[in-house]
Amino acid sequence: KAMANADEAQLYRAAVSSVRAPLPADAELLQRSKRVLPSLTHLDVSTHIAPGYSQFFSSGAGAKVTSVDGREWIDYMCSYGPVLLGHRNAEVDAAVSAQLALGDCLPGPSARMVECAEKFVSITPWADWVYFAKNGSDATAIAVRVARSATGKRVILRATHAYHGSAALWAEGAPAGLHKQGVLTEDVQFLAPFTFNDLASVRASMDAAGDDIAGVIVSAFMWDYATPHTAATATFLRGVRKLCDDRGALLICDDVRSSFRIDPAGTWADPRYGHGVDPDLTCLCKGIANGHPLSAVLGRDGPKGVNRRAAARLRATGSFWANAVPFAAALATIPQAAPAAATAEAMGLRLRAGMLHQAAACGLADDFVCSGPPQMPYWYFRSETARSLNQRYRILVFCAACTEGGVWIHPFHTNFLGGAHTPDEIDATLRVTARAFAKVADFSSKAAKL
Repeated sequence: KAMANADEAQLYRAAVSSVRAPLPADAELLQRSKRVLPSLTHLDVSTHIAPGYSQFFSSGAGAKVTSVDGREWIDYMCSYGPVLLGHRNAEVDAAVSAQLALGDCLPGPSARMVECAEKFVSITPWADWVYFAKNGSDATAIAVRVARSATGKRVILRATHAYHGSAALWAEGAPAGLHKQGVLTEDVQFLAPFTFNDLASVRASMDAAGDDIAGVIVSAFMWDYATPHTAATATFLRGVRKLCDDRGALLICDDVRSSFRIDPAGTWADPRYGHGVDPDLTCLCKGIANGHPLSAVLGRDGPKGVNRRAAARLRATGSFWANAVPFAAALATIPQAAPAAATAEAMGLRLRAGMLHQAAACGLADDFVCSGPPQMPYWYFRSETARSLNQRYRILVFCAACTEGGVWIHPFHTNFLGGAHTPDEIDATLRVTARAFAKVADFSSKAAKL
């Protein structure tokens, strides 16, 4: 077995050997960054494992981005989700320029903040108020604080391995591993696990917590890293809603990743994904201001206004949380959000159909899978889901071939389409993926003989 693994690894290296190394400007910036930046965080392309990705970028327009070396890519990450309408959207840029001419960081909020809150409440039927922040991690942490303040209880249920942000309270692992991240076991002691789409596990976790349950946070989709993406079932979501109601806990929807990309009123507003369930709090970020720093917690007042009062008691803020420009960007994004979501889904379906046809033509129909909503796809090969990431050679060969063709696809993260993707760009992508599938088929054929 060890010999076969080594031979397969050698096959992989041969399959990606033609992929070019980083170009000079990119390589130079990477070396400079290592001297002064301990981490490039989630943007570090070495985590992609497959070769050929540019690390640093100089510009973007529509659905394309350009690296510092002048290499153009069709962008299927949309900056990890925040770019909904396309890079340098004309309406958003005009609103930003107009607000900059008036001022951005002012002594108090601008009218844009109030207008933005009014707009969010108006498009979200169940919501009564908004608490603004900057990042998705801010939003989920604020939602937890609101739930605990409103209920007077401590325990938050979260799905195992679900990503809800980088705050210490969401860290997972053994104490030794947590301490290496600077996270104390006390930071996570009032989190309780459940399994996504397993209602019995939610009930069991609630039973173990007794009368100390503040809330349950559920991702709008199961987006776990390097894992097939799955929608919540009607039985699960409706059951969690009832359990929260019965036990006086708040249901929190983490809609950070899919904000506006499926429905401006929230992912669960789409009956295909929400099954008629409304949360008590929802967390938004990516997509709501087309790349400008803004996040939000939307909430319902609750019985006798208990949730609103809890939010009013919070002191969660920052030096730039009332800046006017992001609100102006959001106000320009919202009217374009529904058409952009429709375009993203249509283009995602076009891409999915083409890729599935190509996979079948290469004898990979039983192995290649497109999971997740069409506008937020996660692609993988069934035969290697149990492998460590650096041994998932088929998806790595596929993505390496895509980098050769100037198509930016992430091998392990949710990918994103937006309102700027056009049929021409989808067709150009499919010309690249056709070559990528052929390379995977060749790799698979050789690996089968080992």
